[in-house]
Amino acid sequence: MSILGAAVLLIRLAVRARTVGIRNFCGDDYITLVVLLCYIGDAITVDMTYHLGTNVDFSQDQLKAMTHDELHNIVVGSKLELLAWYSYTALIWALKCCMLFFFGRLTSGLSMQTYVRWLSVGIVLSYIAVFLTISCGCFPIQKNWQVIPDPGLQCTVSAETSQIVAV
Repeated sequence: MSILGAAVLLIRLAVRARTVGIRNFCGDDYITLVVLLCYIGDAITVDMTYHLGTNVDFSQDQLKAMTHDELHNIVVGSKLELLAWYSYTALIWALKCCMLFFFGRLTSGLSMQTYVRWLSVGIVLSYIAVFLTISCGCFPIQKNWQVIPDPGLQCTVSAETSQIVAV
């Protein structure tokens, strides 16, 4: 599926380059390059995280029975999981920015462009809020990839453990 998404983005850029020329690219065209990089980066980090595992995937008893190399892979997987969170949110907000640039072009010279500007401020503020939520959700940040000792529920909450805690 990742190849299909990347192909669509590349086709979009090729069509724009052919119709308006690279020198006449607008903001949404450049942001599409950012979207493509975030899309590829997120796909790679999620795939690697899936294969390596994370500190959320195993109980403390399972972790204590693992070899040093297996624990190292889980630490790397946990770091990649955090990177995947950042690349995923960057992807979503880059798509929002792409749409805002496009709407900006559509509303150029119209009174509706005021709404696009206010939406742009909202998008920037909401991205900062999400970035801070990811960064400050587990403190200190090293606990995001800590394996042994147990970093605590705040840093290792998964769908399964949140259901256990809620009961």
